[in-house]
Amino acid sequence: DYVTADCRNFTDAKSFINANPAVKARILGGEICYLGDSLTSAEVKFSPEYFHDFLKFIMEQVPEHHYFFSPTARWLLLVAMEKYVEFAALD
Repeated sequence: DYVTADCRNFTDAKSFINANPAVKARILGGEICYLGDSLTSAEVKFSPEYFHDFLKFIMEQVPEHHYFFSPTARWLLLVAMEKYVEFAALD
């Protein structure tokens, strides 16, 4: 599964996730891992109830690509600095 969309800000990212029930179910279905690509050098793991708050903070405060994924690497959400979002999942 793969979907992509323009994403200028947190509101666009949240709308993208909410508009895709399969994407939303996978992201909010269990523990979430996060990696950035330059400013953040450590992996962060957190439970789904913190996802939207963390996404908003990281998009507004840290200018880099943001990678969210499951602990088993079955799905990946990329929020890119070039103003787009991509979601890919393995069946």
